[in-house]
Parts: sequence; C-alpha cells; structure tokens
Amino acid sequence: MVTWLPAAVVVSERWCCPPVVPPQWFVWDSKLRPARIAADQARVILDKFLVQAVLTLRYLWLCVLGGAALGSVAIVFYYPHFQLPDSRDFQLYDSRHPFERYDLVYRDKFLFERLKMVIVSSVLKLSVF
Repeated sequence: MVTWLPAAVVVSERWCCPPVVPPQWFVWDSKLRPARIAADQARVILDKFLVQAVLTLRYLWLCVLGGAALGSVAIVFYYPHFQLPDSRDFQLYDSRHPFERYDLVYRDKFLFERLKMVIVSSVLKLSVF
C-alpha cells in the first residue's frame, strides 16, 4: 500500500482524471501560461539529462557505488571489529526491554521452553554417540 499509493495517484492525475478548475482560475491560467510552459520545458530537459546521466555514466556509477559498498564493509567490520555472535544467546535490547526480560528471566518458567531444552539436550547426547 505504501509503495503503490503514490504511483497510483500520479497515474490517476496524469491520465485518468482531468483537473477540476473553478472558473475564476481561467484568468490566472492565461497569465501563468508562460511560466507553466517554461516549467514543463525545464522538467523535460531535467528528465532527459537524468536518463542520459544514468545511461552514459553507468561505469562511473558502478565504481562510485561499489567503492561506497567496499568502504562501508571496511567501516563496519574492520574498524569497530564487529563479529558474529559466539553464543546462541545474545542480547539485542536493554535488560529492561520485555523481549530481553523474557530471555533473561521468564524463559525457564514456561513448560514448553523447558521441554524444548530437554529435547535439544537429548538430541545432542544422541548425536555424540
């Protein structure tokens, strides 16, 4: 809905529904016509320029965006030394957050969690043999 609504509005405005204009706007329309024509020409020129910039400079875009991607990988993994978690349980939120409270405090109080732990431990014992 969020992505299709603006596109549907644009299509509806351009091709489906003629604009409803009150009669007093016809006077202003004749005075603003040169400005509207100039704005439409500027829009067409800008559209053509953007399309040409994307198509003719595609290798430049690939190099710039590829460099940005490599730079971001270096920033994320090299400088702060981010690593994947070592343990199965890791904390995403503050200890007071309800999700973390469940993982830290309430998990062992539910029967299905205890049964899951029993099943996992028995499978691990069987896989050793």
